[in-house]
Amino acid sequence: TAAQPFIPPAAVVPSVNPTAITSGDRVTIEVRFVDPQSGQIVTPGQQGVRYDAPTSVTAMLCPPEQGNGCQSAPITLTQAGYGVYRGDTTAHDAGAYTVQVTARWADGSYRSAVPPSGPLTVQPAFMGTDGHRYILKLATDPAQPVVNQEATLRATFVDADTGAQLPENISLVDGLPAQLDADLFAPAGVSGRTLKSTGHGVYQGPVKLFSAQTWTVRISFTDANGILITFASGTLQGVEK
Repeated sequence: TAAQPFIPPAAVVPSVNPTAITSGDRVTIEVRFVDPQSGQIVTPGQQGVRYDAPTSVTAMLCPPEQGNGCQSAPITLTQAGYGVYRGDTTAHDAGAYTVQVTARWADGSYRSAVPPSGPLTVQPAFMGTDGHRYILKLATDPAQPVVNQEATLRATFVDADTGAQLPENISLVDGLPAQLDADLFAPAGVSGRTLKSTGHGVYQGPVKLFSAQTWTVRISFTDANGILITFASGTLQGVEK
């Protein structure tokens, strides 16, 4: 007898929205089961792709220090449509989290995946003298740094709710740092830079990415009380020329 044609299983594609938040804010996690050829969500009775609804879909926010042994409490995602599961959670602690989703079936099988967008960045908020919360917003010039070419990394304190830059007559309760240290992490290695103050709550310095990967930016500075503050502030994506 002729061999049965191989029918590929639906791909598990997770996403997070937004991909960067302030500690205490909520984030939505979604999982879509899609046709691996077209990238479209599966439909009932669809030919050419195999899809059996899972018995459960869960997600975990895994801190980088836990590595592959993530022990975070699972978040249950509920069905939001055919082949779509969704849930949300509050991220309280600052850091860069790997979002790991797992779909399980009644026969004991399971499949796991992580969002292609990379880690979820949870930033700390700093209280301003006006009572508003402020966070650091990263930007580069050019917007997409080219591998092995120098780019400018800029960090600006902005209102966590409106995105407006820190006003000239407002400071942070613990004072503005004189400079920032930026450490960039990727599987290819680590790169460190100092960002010097170029304006009120604005810091910048040169960076060079040596691989076309997602680089996590970790910012550190010493506040007015002599306390070292360290946190993940965002990601940069290197591109080939």
